[in-house]
Amino acid sequence: MVKESKEWSDRTILKSILNTCKNHNHILETTELTFHGFPNQPDYAKLTIEVRPDDKAVELKSFKDYLFQFRTKHISYERLLNTIFDDFIFVYKPLYLKIKLETNSRGGIKSMLEKEAIKRKKI
Repeated sequence: MVKESKEWSDRTILKSILNTCKNHNHILETTELTFHGFPNQPDYAKLTIEVRPDDKAVELKSFKDYLFQFRTKHISYERLLNTIFDDFIFVYKPLYLKIKLETNSRGGIKSMLEKEAIKRKKI
């Protein structure tokens, strides 16, 4: 069971469309994810999401609006990764999900996080 993450995001922004083409992966990518890892100091990251939809596919405009909400949030990149991951599982119930978050260098250090889940479908 995925917990509510109301404190960190508004997952109701995410909308879906009917997945009419089964057995394929969607790869969503943005290099413009902005959030505040430290108060009043924006962090920038590249976000890559690989998702194999079941019945619901990601509606891209809502995904862009969803990411926009993080621009003013003070959130660690670990919590950001977990929040996006949990929201995708909750809203889309995908067969497969992998999220990779690559932060821009700060102080000469770059960080990459990945999280993955596979849902077994009954045959």
